[in-house]
Amino acid sequence: MRFFVSLLCFTLGIWAQDGWYPTFNAFLSTSLNRLDMFLSDSNTTVEPKYFVRTGLDAAFENGESPLYRFNIKAKITLPRTMKKFKLFLEDFRQKTSVDAVNARTPEESINNNAYLLGLQYKTPKALRFKVGMKFNGFDPFAGAEYQKASTLWGVSVGYGADFRYYARRHEDLSLFCNFSYPLASSWRLAFENSYRYQRKSDYNHQAVDGLRLYHNIDANTQGTWRFDTYLTSNVRDNFHLDYYYLGYDFFKTFVKKRYFMQLSPAILWRNARGFHRSFRFMVSVGINFYKK
Repeated sequence: MRFFVSLLCFTLGIWAQDGWYPTFNAFLSTSLNRLDMFLSDSNTTVEPKYFVRTGLDAAFENGESPLYRFNIKAKITLPRTMKKFKLFLEDFRQKTSVDAVNARTPEESINNNAYLLGLQYKTPKALRFKVGMKFNGFDPFAGAEYQKASTLWGVSVGYGADFRYYARRHEDLSLFCNFSYPLASSWRLAFENSYRYQRKSDYNHQAVDGLRLYHNIDANTQGTWRFDTYLTSNVRDNFHLDYYYLGYDFFKTFVKKRYFMQLSPAILWRNARGFHRSFRFMVSVGINFYKK
C-alpha cells in the first residue's frame, strides 16, 4: 500500500512541477555539448543526440515477497568527437527473466544493480563493436554485435547475435530470431525467441520463447498480449522449463513522451510450485530524457 501511495505522489509531483524537466534536459544537453567541444577541440554548430530512460519496477505475486528493480539505460551521440561512435549505458540483467526484479526494497535495487558503460562503433554492414566496463564488480569487456532484418512473404524476420568477453566473467553470448506479421494497421503478431549463454555459477544457458500480439492504441499508448516460456540449464543437467507466463502489458507515455507508466497483470505456472497457478502484477514508472 505504501508503494502505491508513493507512486501516486510521484505521478502528481511530475504534473505539478513540470517546470523542472526542461531545465534539467537543457542542462544535460549543454553539458554533453561542452564535453563534445572539449574532446574534439571544435566549436562547429552541431549538438549531441541522446536518449536516457530511468524508472522503477515493482512486482507483486501471491505467495512471494514484493520485488523491485531500478533501471537506467542511455545512448548518447557526440557528433564532433565520435562520428561513428555512441556511448551507451545499460542494465547488465536486461535480457534475463521476469524475476530479474529481484530486490526486496527499492533502495536495495539501486545499490545492487549492475550496469554496463561502454562505447559502440557501428560499421556499414550491421556490425557493431563494443568495449566498456561492468560496474558493481568492475569487470572490463569487449565484444561485437550483429543485427539483420529482412522480409519474406510478408513476414518480417529479425535475427542477430551479441558476444561479449568479460575479464572476470568470461563469455556472454546472446542470440535472437524474431518473426513479425501485421494483422491490421494497428495490430501485429510476433513470435520472438532468444537464447543466452553465460559462464556463471547458477546457470549457464537460458532460452525464452514468446508469442506476442502488439496493439498500437494511439501515439502514446501501446498494449501487448504475451505468452512466454522460460527455460534454463547448467553444466549438470539439460534444459528444463522454469515457468509459463501469460500476461498483458499496458504502456503509456505522458507530457510529450517525457514520462511513462506500464501496468502488467499476469498469470504464471512455475515449476518450483508444481506448475500451480499464481497471479502477478507489475507496475513501472519512469522518465525519458531525449534530444533527437
